[in-house]
Amino acid sequence: FGANRNERPQDIVTTTELVRMLVDVVSKNGNLLIGIGPDERGRIPAQQQVPLHGLGEWMAVNGAAIYGTRPWQVASTTTSEATDVRFTVGAGCVFATLLDLPGARSFTLRGVDGRSVSSVRLLGVEAAVGLGEQDGDVLITLPDEVPVSAAYVLDLGSGVSWRG
Repeated sequence: FGANRNERPQDIVTTTELVRMLVDVVSKNGNLLIGIGPDERGRIPAQQQVPLHGLGEWMAVNGAAIYGTRPWQVASTTTSEATDVRFTVGAGCVFATLLDLPGARSFTLRGVDGRSVSSVRLLGVEAAVGLGEQDGDVLITLPDEVPVSAAYVLDLGSGVSWRG
Protein backbone atom coordinates (compact mmCIF):
# COMPACT_ATOMS: atom_id res chain seq x y z
CA PHE A 1 0.00 0.00 0.00
CA GLY A 2 1.08 3.53 -0.59
CA ALA A 3 -0.31 7.01 -0.72
CA ASN A 4 -2.05 7.98 -3.94
CA ARG A 5 -1.27 11.56 -4.94
CA ASN A 6 -4.38 11.61 -7.11
CA GLU A 7 -6.67 10.69 -4.23
CA ARG A 8 -9.33 13.31 -3.64
CA PRO A 9 -10.89 14.05 -0.22
CA GLN A 10 -14.16 12.44 -1.37
CA ASP A 11 -12.23 9.21 -2.10
CA ILE A 12 -11.28 8.81 1.57
CA VAL A 13 -13.62 7.02 3.97
CA THR A 14 -15.18 9.29 6.60
CA THR A 15 -15.03 8.61 10.33
CA THR A 16 -18.71 7.66 10.31
CA GLU A 17 -18.25 5.24 7.42
CA LEU A 18 -15.18 3.71 9.07
CA VAL A 19 -16.88 3.23 12.46
CA ARG A 20 -19.98 1.69 10.90
CA MET A 21 -17.87 -0.57 8.71
CA LEU A 22 -15.89 -1.79 11.73
CA VAL A 23 -19.04 -2.48 13.76
CA ASP A 24 -20.58 -4.39 10.84
CA VAL A 25 -17.45 -6.49 10.25
CA VAL A 26 -16.96 -7.35 13.94
CA SER A 27 -20.62 -8.38 14.31
CA LYS A 28 -20.05 -10.90 11.51
CA ASN A 29 -16.75 -12.26 12.89
CA GLY A 30 -14.64 -10.57 10.23
CA ASN A 31 -11.44 -8.58 10.09
CA LEU A 32 -11.21 -5.05 8.74
CA LEU A 33 -8.30 -4.02 6.55
CA ILE A 34 -8.05 -0.25 6.38
CA GLY A 35 -6.27 0.73 3.17
CA ILE A 36 -3.91 3.51 4.16
CA GLY A 37 -0.31 3.88 3.21
CA PRO A 38 2.66 6.13 3.74
CA ASP A 39 3.87 8.70 1.26
CA GLU A 40 7.39 8.69 -0.18
CA ARG A 41 8.71 10.07 3.15
CA GLY A 42 7.07 7.33 5.20
CA ARG A 43 4.31 9.56 6.61
CA ILE A 44 0.60 8.89 6.61
CA PRO A 45 -1.07 11.80 4.78
CA ALA A 46 -3.09 14.07 7.09
CA GLN A 47 -6.34 13.49 5.19
CA GLN A 48 -6.00 9.73 5.82
CA GLN A 49 -5.29 10.32 9.51
CA VAL A 50 -8.58 12.12 10.14
CA PRO A 51 -10.87 9.05 10.04
CA LEU A 52 -8.35 7.04 12.07
CA HIS A 53 -8.35 9.67 14.84
CA GLY A 54 -12.15 9.73 14.73
CA LEU A 55 -12.25 5.94 15.03
CA GLY A 56 -9.93 6.16 18.02
CA GLU A 57 -12.18 8.72 19.72
CA TRP A 58 -15.24 6.54 19.11
CA MET A 59 -13.41 3.45 20.41
CA ALA A 60 -12.39 5.31 23.59
CA VAL A 61 -16.10 5.52 24.51
CA ASN A 62 -17.52 2.42 22.82
CA GLY A 63 -14.61 -0.02 22.65
CA ALA A 64 -16.32 -2.49 25.00
CA ALA A 65 -18.61 -3.43 22.10
CA ILE A 66 -15.57 -4.22 19.91
CA TYR A 67 -12.52 -5.31 21.94
CA GLY A 68 -12.63 -8.96 23.00
CA THR A 69 -16.11 -9.50 21.59
CA ARG A 70 -17.53 -12.07 19.23
CA PRO A 71 -20.70 -12.26 17.17
CA TRP A 72 -23.94 -12.83 19.07
CA GLN A 73 -26.66 -15.34 18.12
CA VAL A 74 -27.57 -13.07 15.20
CA ALA A 75 -25.45 -10.40 13.57
CA SER A 76 -28.10 -7.80 12.88
CA THR A 77 -31.64 -6.56 13.11
CA THR A 78 -33.46 -3.27 12.70
CA THR A 79 -35.35 -1.07 15.08
CA SER A 80 -39.05 -0.39 14.76
CA GLU A 81 -37.88 2.87 13.13
CA ALA A 82 -35.89 0.92 10.47
CA THR A 83 -32.49 1.81 11.92
CA ASP A 84 -29.80 -0.83 11.32
CA VAL A 85 -28.49 -2.58 14.45
CA ARG A 86 -25.45 -4.86 14.85
CA PHE A 87 -24.82 -7.23 17.79
CA THR A 88 -21.67 -8.35 19.58
CA VAL A 89 -21.18 -10.15 22.88
CA GLY A 90 -18.29 -9.91 25.30
CA ALA A 91 -17.58 -9.97 29.03
CA GLY A 92 -21.03 -11.41 29.63
CA CYS A 93 -22.81 -8.49 27.95
CA VAL A 94 -24.74 -8.24 24.70
CA PHE A 95 -24.10 -5.02 22.84
CA ALA A 96 -26.57 -3.62 20.30
CA THR A 97 -24.96 -0.94 18.16
CA LEU A 98 -27.30 1.44 16.39
CA LEU A 99 -25.71 2.52 13.12
CA ASP A 100 -27.69 5.76 13.31
CA LEU A 101 -30.18 7.37 15.66
CA PRO A 102 -33.74 6.17 15.16
CA GLY A 103 -36.32 8.76 14.15
CA ALA A 104 -38.00 8.54 17.57
CA ARG A 105 -36.70 8.43 21.14
CA SER A 106 -38.66 5.23 21.83
CA PHE A 107 -38.22 2.19 19.59
CA THR A 108 -37.98 -1.58 19.73
CA LEU A 109 -35.12 -3.85 18.74
CA ARG A 110 -36.87 -6.31 16.45
CA GLY A 111 -36.41 -9.91 17.60
CA VAL A 112 -34.81 -9.19 20.99
CA ASP A 113 -36.98 -10.77 23.69
CA GLY A 114 -38.21 -7.92 25.88
CA ARG A 115 -38.54 -10.19 28.92
CA SER A 116 -34.86 -11.20 28.74
CA VAL A 117 -33.40 -7.69 29.09
CA SER A 118 -33.24 -6.51 32.71
CA SER A 119 -31.04 -3.43 32.22
CA VAL A 120 -29.81 -1.19 29.44
CA ARG A 121 -27.35 1.66 29.22
CA LEU A 122 -26.04 3.84 26.41
CA LEU A 123 -22.25 3.85 26.49
CA GLY A 124 -20.79 7.31 27.08
CA VAL A 125 -24.05 8.72 28.48
CA GLU A 126 -24.83 9.02 32.19
CA ALA A 127 -28.56 9.63 31.77
CA ALA A 128 -30.86 6.67 32.25
CA VAL A 129 -32.21 4.74 29.29
CA GLY A 130 -35.83 3.62 29.51
CA LEU A 131 -36.55 -0.09 29.22
CA GLY A 132 -39.77 -1.96 28.56
CA GLU A 133 -41.48 -4.48 26.34
CA GLN A 134 -43.72 -3.99 23.33
CA ASP A 135 -45.25 -6.86 21.37
CA GLY A 136 -42.60 -9.20 22.81
CA ASP A 137 -39.65 -7.04 21.69
CA VAL A 138 -37.47 -4.96 24.00
CA LEU A 139 -38.57 -1.32 24.06
CA ILE A 140 -35.83 1.29 24.46
CA THR A 141 -36.35 4.97 25.28
CA LEU A 142 -33.27 7.13 24.80
CA PRO A 143 -32.51 10.09 27.09
CA ASP A 144 -33.59 13.57 25.99
CA GLU A 145 -30.02 14.47 25.04
CA VAL A 146 -27.75 12.10 23.15
CA PRO A 147 -24.37 13.27 21.85
CA VAL A 148 -23.62 13.14 18.14
CA SER A 149 -21.80 9.92 17.28
CA ALA A 150 -21.03 7.72 14.29
CA ALA A 151 -22.83 4.83 16.03
CA TYR A 152 -24.56 4.35 19.39
CA VAL A 153 -23.86 1.35 21.63
CA LEU A 154 -26.50 -0.06 23.95
CA ASP A 155 -25.25 -2.45 26.66
CA LEU A 156 -28.16 -4.87 27.13
CA GLY A 157 -26.49 -6.80 29.95
CA SER A 158 -26.45 -10.57 30.18
CA GLY A 159 -29.10 -13.21 29.67
CA VAL A 160 -30.51 -11.59 26.53
CA SER A 161 -32.50 -13.87 24.26
CA TRP A 162 -33.32 -13.77 20.56
CA ARG A 163 -36.93 -14.56 19.79
CA GLY A 164 -36.83 -13.62 16.09
